[in-house]
Amino acid sequence: MGRREDLRSAITEVLNQYNKMVKSNLAIRLPLSRLLQLFESDNVITSTLSLVYLTYTKSRNNDEENLEALPVYLKSLSRRPEDAVRIYE
Repeated sequence: MGRREDLRSAITEVLNQYNKMVKSNLAIRLPLSRLLQLFESDNVITSTLSLVYLTYTKSRNNDEENLEALPVYLKSLSRRPEDAVRIYE
């Protein structure tokens, strides 16, 4: 179990550093359509991680891009309404 915990810790550290960089730099554009595809996944980890980055995309995209994504958001969120709060906090 030690190797698994070490790997988990290393991945968490990489993601934390990446999140800090992405969150603080609004010039970094994220692939909205791909993140939406991942968000629709039944894999909890994939869906949760994509949700983190989807929260960043809404302030980086223009209104037209956000409106185009709205049907996918609504479809996905209808299956997981608790996630709606996280996107629109």
